[in-house]
Amino acid sequence: MDLDRLANYELTPLESTDPELAYLFRHLITHEVAYESLTYATREALHEQYARFLEDRLGDKIEAYLDVLAYHYERSENLPKKCEYLLKAGAAAQARYANESALGYYQRVLPLLPPEQQVGARLKAGQVLELTGKWPEASAEYQKVVEQAQQLGDRLTLARCQTIMGELARKGGRFADANHLLEEASLTFKEFSDDDGIAQTLHYRGTVASMQGEYETARKLYEESMALREKQGDKVHIASLLSNLGIVARCQGDYQKARTLHEQSLSLRREVGDKWAIGVSLNNLGNVAIDQGKYEEARILHEEGLAVRREVGDMWAESNALSNLGNLARLQQKYEEARARFGQSLKIFIELDDHWSIAYLLEDMSCLAAVQNQPVRALRLVSAATKLRESIGAPLSEADQKTLDGVLAQARQALDEADQIKAAEDGRDMNLQQLALYALETS
Repeated sequence: MDLDRLANYELTPLESTDPELAYLFRHLITHEVAYESLTYATREALHEQYARFLEDRLGDKIEAYLDVLAYHYERSENLPKKCEYLLKAGAAAQARYANESALGYYQRVLPLLPPEQQVGARLKAGQVLELTGKWPEASAEYQKVVEQAQQLGDRLTLARCQTIMGELARKGGRFADANHLLEEASLTFKEFSDDDGIAQTLHYRGTVASMQGEYETARKLYEESMALREKQGDKVHIASLLSNLGIVARCQGDYQKARTLHEQSLSLRREVGDKWAIGVSLNNLGNVAIDQGKYEEARILHEEGLAVRREVGDMWAESNALSNLGNLARLQQKYEEARARFGQSLKIFIELDDHWSIAYLLEDMSCLAAVQNQPVRALRLVSAATKLRESIGAPLSEADQKTLDGVLAQARQALDEADQIKAAEDGRDMNLQQLALYALETS
């Protein structure tokens, strides 16, 4: 009878054969008015009752309704369930790269958790911030974890956070800071016989060594980490190590070995369904294809990789892909496309304050200037890149240096010695802000 009356007023769809849909309001405003007329206590009770009903009814389908359960429990008085489902919904959103949603869940649950339970949520929030290019905010979250771990006397959590912070320092080109944090964490992991932590610090230290041109050191560290990961049967990290070993092989000029390692890595990553990592492998294979002169293959790989990177919201990886596509366009003499790609990439790397990546990109842009008969611009940009590399202790690999010198030979020949020196001095004298404006002038 009540439903008949509501239907007569066109407030609910009585014609629905679904008993639940029969209670829906036709209009949002009607729903809001009815909702606002309830007392807070009644609303909270109803939200909890509905959430409990869903839990009981959904069974093994509950994972598909985490957002709904989080919504209703968050509006209830049931604090344990509120925290449980905000955390679960946050983790699920993070896993599917719904980054904004994930961060919202973590930020809302943090004030509800006691200090000893905040650590995990803070680390996850930091990882989302890091992925989306908000590195200072990520660092701030990690620092809070350090402080909480120290207060709680939780040395293993402190070591795990130092490991994450070391990797973030590495991304920003702060190699001394990265090594210090990773070595401190490693000592703690060894004390606790924590093989997972030991393997991760070896892995990250390998990447620091690789970025500083210490390729044999990097290879040995990666292989030590690989031995532990194989013992654990950890396919995700094995794939990552194969990828890193492929990068080392490429830097040493062994392109076929690099290709084989990257193909093995991509196969494993597809097997485990690691979307972000698949994008990394596509990018790495694209670079090897460029080295081998297989430009059309490279374009397919890089464009697919760029799409994946944009889908997961990784700003650094997106910028890296844009840079690689710029290089490919340059080699195919598509100079306008190359300038546009390089310009997009540089803006992101400047925002991230990633000096290592900026140095690489300036070298790429200097090559573009050289092939467009702009010798002064080419030598200014490469000189600025060299200064950046010196400041962070990250020399160019022998193979990359040989390629760069080959492209710039024509630019150097076009200028007399005095003009070459003047162009190099101009490049070294520019600060980062001036350099960015100069590099972007024709991008």
